[in-house]
Parts: sequence; structure tokens; C-alpha cells
Amino acid sequence: MALAQQYPGKPITIVANLAPGSTGDMIAREVGAVLSTRLAQPVLIENKAGAGGMLGAQDVVKAAPDGYRLLLTSSGLTAEQSLRSSDFDIREKLAPITDAVSISLGLMVNSKMPAKTVQEFIALAKERDGSLRFGSAGVGSAIHLAAESFLLAAGIKMVHVPYQGGTAVVTGLLQDEIQAIVFDPTAAAGMLQAGQLRMVALGGNSRSPNYPDTPSFSEGGLPGFDPGAWYGFFAPKGTPAEIIQTLQNNIAEALKDPAVFKKFSEKGFRIVGSSSDKFAVRINEDVEHWKRVIEDAKVSVK
Repeated sequence: MALAQQYPGKPITIVANLAPGSTGDMIAREVGAVLSTRLAQPVLIENKAGAGGMLGAQDVVKAAPDGYRLLLTSSGLTAEQSLRSSDFDIREKLAPITDAVSISLGLMVNSKMPAKTVQEFIALAKERDGSLRFGSAGVGSAIHLAAESFLLAAGIKMVHVPYQGGTAVVTGLLQDEIQAIVFDPTAAAGMLQAGQLRMVALGGNSRSPNYPDTPSFSEGGLPGFDPGAWYGFFAPKGTPAEIIQTLQNNIAEALKDPAVFKKFSEKGFRIVGSSSDKFAVRINEDVEHWKRVIEDAKVSVK
């Protein structure tokens, strides 16, 4: 109790298990800067990418449960435990603090592709009898599994072409090496605005104000299909509830900071900042969802 009452009494480190310059890295740094002011302590960002996010996650799992070493990760980590043979379970190894933001993913095609709607794309894929190719940032990556989820929902087959990272897969689509990706529109904004790529549908319950001309998947004929990702904060399991609550309150307030709110909203992020209990429910749902997708699509990293 004394530890929680004195918290924080020294600098806090946020381990971002994503590459420098990535969306997750940016979120960690923007939130960390405001958090530092609110808590009157330095907040340091340490990038530790690798092994599908497991490298950074395991680092925080092994840290002291005192609130001074935290994890910023994406929802991709909820799929990793079903992909890799390990004893890692995010629900047992880490304490959720809050899911900071949600991001909708969109089905994107080369602008030369004749299909302009989801239904036209599905019809074309069936006509080509599984020969169309979709790309990903690697086997088991978030956009790979999102695409597999789309194929299952649409009842179609395509050939998976894994690339080394998001930049490479977008280049592959631009060069017509592949015909589609399920991707974060923020990371492809320049190509979308230039008309090089076309987004035929976007996740979410309704149309995004950032992309008012792009229908949701439900609107496009796939009711209930809502591909997306979240970025959230975690602490080591066993961190006192009082410290978790202090962090949740301050991260949620940092997300409301005018500069942070404006920047995230302009990028199309949905700001969440939910309670740790609600976040835990979402994590469990995601773990079970991706387990089914991985089994049904027969995805393997071996």
C-alpha cells in the first residue's frame, strides 16, 4: 500500500514492442509525453520489437510489478499465443491498464483493379477461382490474420503472399504483384489520396469521417465484419490495483489532451481509454476470435 501511495517516485519506462517510427511507437511517445507532465516524472520509451511482439512482451512480463516498466502493444499480441507453441497467455502474464485507441482496417486494391465494391471484389475472386493474391506484412502478422478473417467471412479463397513488413506489402500492391491487402489506411494515406490505391471498404459500424466515400464492410454486404486493431497499455501481472488505476486514469486523461486528441483523430484513430476491466473483456474476446480464425484458415508459422 505504501508503494502505491508514493507512486510514481522515479522515471517510468514504456516498452513499445513495435519498431521505431511505427504507429504504436508514435502512440507510446505522444501519450508518454503528456503522462510525464501529469505524473511529474520522466516517461521513457524503449523500442523492443521482434518475434511478433513477444520480445518486448516477455521483457515486461519479467519486470518487477511496481508500475515502472510498462508495455505498449497492439492487438496482434492476442493472436501470437495461438500461432506459436509457448506457454505465453496475455491474460495470465500481463495486467491490462487500458486500450488507448482503436484503428479500422480497410480492403485496398490497386486503382487499376476493376472491382470497386466489396461484392464486386468477392465476385471477381470467385470468378478467378482462388488465383487472386493478397499480401501481408508476414505470416501471422495482424494484417495477414485480418485478411484471412475477410476470406472466411466472404467465403472466398486467395493466395497468400507474405512480405517483410508493411512498406513492402504496399509496394507489392502498387506494382500489381498482389491484388489486395487488408491494411491501416493511415499507413497508406498518401497512396490513397494520390489515387494509386483504392479502398473499397473500411471497418467500423459506420462510415469514417476521414473516408466518407468509403462504405463499411457491413454496408458493402458483409454484416458484422469489422476488421480493426487496438493499441493498449499493460503492466506486469501482480502490479497493485491502485497503481493500475492511477495509470489508467492518467492515460485516459492524456488521450483527451487537445494536441493528442487532434493528432490521433486526424489519423482516423478512435480514442478509447476504457477501464482495465473492460479492456480485459476485449482481450479475452480477441484471443478466442483469433484462435478460431487461425484454426479455420489453417495458419501456421512453422
